[in-house]
Amino acid sequence: MQTNEASSPEAAELVRMHARWLQAHWPDGAYSPEAHRGMADGYLADQRFIAYYDEACGEGATQFLHDAIYACA
Repeated sequence: MQTNEASSPEAAELVRMHARWLQAHWPDGAYSPEAHRGMADGYLADQRFIAYYDEACGEGATQFLHDAIYACA
């Protein structure tokens, strides 16, 4: 997030980690890159997610995660 490069290798690793977390909590076979992008859209649509990620990781974290998912998923 510090470099603001949503397609950086570090951002790609963040997206892989996020995908693994989703796969651990979603039913088998439910994960797809399209579903991951849909989840990212939901994060920006809901102020509760924005507050959660931005408070934990810094202002703009939710937007960065969204952009990284779109760039790397």
